[in-house]
Amino acid sequence: ADETEAELSCHHDNKYQPSLLDSIFTQLVNISQQLADIHNQLCFTLTR
Repeated sequence: ADETEAELSCHHDNKYQPSLLDSIFTQLVNISQQLADIHNQLCFTLTR
């Protein structure tokens, strides 16, 4: 019964808070892109 309640609450959150989840996911994507850019800049600087 507890598992069912947990699943329902999770679906409830996903259904009524999509904008929050989307913004978090977007921020994670942006951070990963920024880290990739920084990594490329460091490699370029170190290998010059």
